[in-house]
Amino acid sequence: FNKIDLHDSAWLQALVPAIDNAELIVTDLKLDKMAESKPFWLIDGKALNEFIRARRRENPKHPLFTIFSGNLDEVPNPEHHAGRPHILAQTLDVDWVGDKRKGSEFRDQLLLLCNARRKLRAGSSDPSEVSEHLQ
Repeated sequence: FNKIDLHDSAWLQALVPAIDNAELIVTDLKLDKMAESKPFWLIDGKALNEFIRARRRENPKHPLFTIFSGNLDEVPNPEHHAGRPHILAQTLDVDWVGDKRKGSEFRDQLLLLCNARRKLRAGSSDPSEVSEHLQ
């Protein structure tokens, strides 16, 4: 597990080696107060995930991208995704989202997601079995 502190002025240099072998990337949605240094002045978790995706484009091992935030209610068009985290995840272009007010629930969901992915990659489960496990 590698945590990148965006308060640290050298966060960008720490980010590159941390993402090279990452299998799970968790970002917050609202990072503007944390990353007030170049090259990003106003940054959010979605933009940071896109930056990481661009760095890893050539890497065949695609990490799971998630946003864990206390600001999910600030995502536009709440009537479209309210109470439907899978729709919110699609809107934010991530694999899953979690609300910081429900941290243990998000942790449990991430463990299920990572476990299912591990099984699929190892070829140890039929995809339908993994799908049933996540429901």
